[in-house]
Amino acid sequence: MSLVTTTSRWEHHVVATDRFYSSVTLSMEHLARRVYTVGTIQTSRIGYAEKVVDKRKKKPKDEQKGALLLAKHKTVKAMTALSWMDSKPVPFLATGASTKMMTVDRQVSHSEAQ
Repeated sequence: MSLVTTTSRWEHHVVATDRFYSSVTLSMEHLARRVYTVGTIQTSRIGYAEKVVDKRKKKPKDEQKGALLLAKHKTVKAMTALSWMDSKPVPFLATGASTKMMTVDRQVSHSEAQ
């Protein structure tokens, strides 16, 4: 309960950002104030992990949706960069997020099943 009833206004918050607002520097500043961030990011941002940048324009037919590339920051262990494959690659940046792999059942729409 002490986590919920904290007195500092900067503790235990999560900010969701879009690709125009997200940056590695801003996420590090938020993390220093115990504010976690998650959101899509432009892959050209300074400091974003180049190894997770998927340069393909769209998903290959033989690859399933949900495939991902994941990288942890070398010095800021709470920061994770990933590229998730939907119909095209979607780059994300998150701080304080778990990297534990989980299986989630995907519901397929009727039009997609055909």
